[in-house]
Amino acid sequence: MANTLRPDHEPCDREIAYLRAELARVRAEHKVKCLCRAFGDEPKALNALQRINADTKRIRRRAVEVYGDNPHQSLGFPEADVFAFDELLFERLKAAHAAGDREQLLALWGTAQPFRFAGEPTARAALGTEPT
Repeated sequence: MANTLRPDHEPCDREIAYLRAELARVRAEHKVKCLCRAFGDEPKALNALQRINADTKRIRRRAVEVYGDNPHQSLGFPEADVFAFDELLFERLKAAHAAGDREQLLALWGTAQPFRFAGEPTARAALGTEPT
């Protein structure tokens, strides 16, 4: 019996190019700009990738897949280090980071709103404890 889950041939260059283009198209359609706290509290404006088939009834995610200019080079940021994008806050964070003002950086990061994809429930809503 043939294994239908695995092709019996190596993909050709044309197939690989098609799959890469399709991946880039899907990522471009499902990205959301976000603010990430990188090493040393450096602020980064990146794109979060929403999984199309994500189970929104349960909060399972512990990391958010993000990428910069190249959608083929993504990485996972801890959920606690990804925030809703705010242009003014981003500029203030960059200035504080460039000045080396650690106290102001921590204060600014404390004002950042947690990141959520549109339609994603909060942890309290998922548990059924959110007030109506």
